[in-house]
Amino acid sequence: ETGTTEAQVDFAVGALASLALDSDNKKLIAESGGIPVLVAQVRNGHTAAIQTLACIALGNLTSNEVGNKGKSNKMLVAEAGGIEPLVDLAATGMMEQREAAVGALWNLAFNDANKKLIAAAGGIPPLVDLVARGTPRQKEQAAGALANLTCVNRVRTRAPRPFAARLSLPGVWNQPEKARAPSNP
Repeated sequence: ETGTTEAQVDFAVGALASLALDSDNKKLIAESGGIPVLVAQVRNGHTAAIQTLACIALGNLTSNEVGNKGKSNKMLVAEAGGIEPLVDLAATGMMEQREAAVGALWNLAFNDANKKLIAAAGGIPPLVDLVARGTPRQKEQAAGALANLTCVNRVRTRAPRPFAARLSLPGVWNQPEKARAPSNP
């Protein structure tokens, strides 16, 4: 990073976000060490815009199971420590940051190991909050991430009923306890 300007970092992260839309490029970015660089920008980017672009890049990189040495990009993001800063931005970021972070979390939640890591990082409450109060896009992405997380029973039990009740899903959470059908007969 010696001699690198903020403008160069911005350009590079934006370029990686665009390049990561292509399957061949996803593998090249991962093999070139791009994932830890992007995670560092999510965590410590010099502006909200660069953090947003880094989240978008990670979301694009994790939209398919490609990666380095047999590992998916979803696994590589987790190994680079990317889940916690994404959860942090989903919880406390500005609107664009939250949307981009949740999009990446949605993709990451397709991986079983990441489901547990997202829950352990405190990812469920901000996702539920975005389903309840986010923009239409945030609601869609957060609901997708929550749906992916529920595929692991251990994670499913970590969402307490008050959070689930805030989802106000017709016919499920707003019914009285006695009227609710058993979920697992």
